[in-house]
Amino acid sequence: MASSRASLAEYDDALAEMSRRTDEFVALLASAEEKLAKHHDALSRAERELSDRNAAVAALQSEIITLRSTLAVARDVGRAALTALRTEPATVSEAPWNAGWLAPVLRSLGFRGRDPSARPRSSMTALRYTSRLETEARR
Repeated sequence: MASSRASLAEYDDALAEMSRRTDEFVALLASAEEKLAKHHDALSRAERELSDRNAAVAALQSEIITLRSTLAVARDVGRAALTALRTEPATVSEAPWNAGWLAPVLRSLGFRGRDPSARPRSSMTALRYTSRLETEARR
């Protein structure tokens, strides 16, 4: 019986050792699961940031395309403006004072009274008007 008690004590010691080892293993496993959860959260956060950055890149690329198109149009307008400035202006002849055709047209549109673009009635009135304009221009 002594041998069975010794053998039973050995089994108890072995069982206690296995229990202690199991507890250590469970603690290590819990620690590993906690680290894995932290890494999983970090990975999820990094994937969200990558997705946000990809969306921002796509928006910026679209804006760049729009700006390039706008720049091309502005360059075309600038070239046309420079070409227009390089060409000699056409000489425009002064319109004749005979505006007899204007009064009937204005009357047909409902305007009554003296035509403001018509030539002054007398040469003295025209001279007074011209000298007054020259005097005001000198001041």
